[in-house]
Amino acid sequence: MCKHRWERTFDTVIIFYYIVSIINEVKNEGSMKISKKISVITLAALFSLLFAMTAFGATGKVTGLKQEKASTNTVSIAWDNYLGTNVKYIIETSYDNQTFKRTDSSYSASDLLYVKALKPVYVRVKAVSTTSENTVYAISDSIQVASVPADVKDLRQTTATTSSITISWTASEGATSYEIVRFVNNNEYVVGSTTSTTYTVDGFNNKLKNDTYVGVRPVRTVNGFSAKTTGFYNTEYLSPYKINLVPEKVQGLAITNYYNSLKEVTFGFTQPEYNDGYVYELYTYKKKKVSSGNLSSISYNTLKNIKNQFYKLRVRAYVTIDNKNYYGAWSDYTVFALQPKVGLKKSGKKLKITWKKVSGAKNYTVYMSTSKTGGYKKLTTTKKRAYTAKKFKKKKLNKKKTYYVYVVANRKEGKKTYKSKAVNCYYLY
Repeated sequence: MCKHRWERTFDTVIIFYYIVSIINEVKNEGSMKISKKISVITLAALFSLLFAMTAFGATGKVTGLKQEKASTNTVSIAWDNYLGTNVKYIIETSYDNQTFKRTDSSYSASDLLYVKALKPVYVRVKAVSTTSENTVYAISDSIQVASVPADVKDLRQTTATTSSITISWTASEGATSYEIVRFVNNNEYVVGSTTSTTYTVDGFNNKLKNDTYVGVRPVRTVNGFSAKTTGFYNTEYLSPYKINLVPEKVQGLAITNYYNSLKEVTFGFTQPEYNDGYVYELYTYKKKKVSSGNLSSISYNTLKNIKNQFYKLRVRAYVTIDNKNYYGAWSDYTVFALQPKVGLKKSGKKLKITWKKVSGAKNYTVYMSTSKTGGYKKLTTTKKRAYTAKKFKKKKLNKKKTYYVYVVANRKEGKKTYKSKAVNCYYLY
């Protein structure tokens, strides 16, 4: 049976008193007797001291103390069972790892403590008698524990590329690091970690827009244990509609309608996945900028005051992130010109065809038909702005027939030839 600390101290005092008494007694005896007696006394004293010291230091160790779980206000700890009967455990906590106070007790080798451990909190466990908590069988070393840190705040996107986004947030109280998480089709992927409050997440593409969430999970790591939340709804995240990539290159840019009499054209293009708006630039064939600006539509945009010349048009999309516009690549140029206006004059079985100059045209192609709606055949391609037709389909013109004519202006850039759009035909009765 273990003695209390005061009992062990008393035994030790008695032993030393006995040794001193014997030494005084042998002072009056002969040298031989003194020597023998002192040897016996010394031996007895050593055994007595050893016994006393063993009794004084009988407290053992509680081993295996560790943290297993955590929430925002609790920590779960566990340890190895202390062998023996009539044992319970006292859990003590401290904020300086020196002064400990009782927090809880347990009859099993585990416990749940209610503590917000965002600052250093230390825990130790004592194995004590069930009949007297003053009888301490064993005690553990202390460990530091951690609860789940506070959620991050002000999570936002700050920059982007075509395949990545940069996010930032306000530091979380108690966090030692942050996990960056992507949720794709309800599956969680930890894509990185950082001790900073900014991170660049890459590997995006347009197909993931509607299914991708990006989250930031604060982590508090103490004594090898990482306290953090789990799951989609317990993580601060950006929804897909809050995520923007730099738009991809605009595709499908084309002139959709020509209004020769109004000197206007309309154009459209295919909408990229990510966009907050569009801008255009219009140039002459000599690369002189004519106009530029924002667009409000992808399908019906009007360019006015179009003159008789070739133009080059391009478009790009942008997204607005943190009050700054990020622009995608420019589309390929679409090159266009209004159809030349044609004049016709009959002279017997001949038809003289003239047309307006289109600046930037290399040459012109003349087409003729006996039907307004189809059957047009090429008569000639010429650099001039006049042509006299004498035959159609190898037959002389019949002055009693109506012939329909239009002219296309051609411009060659590199290996590609651009043509004015034929929307009108011209004829004489």
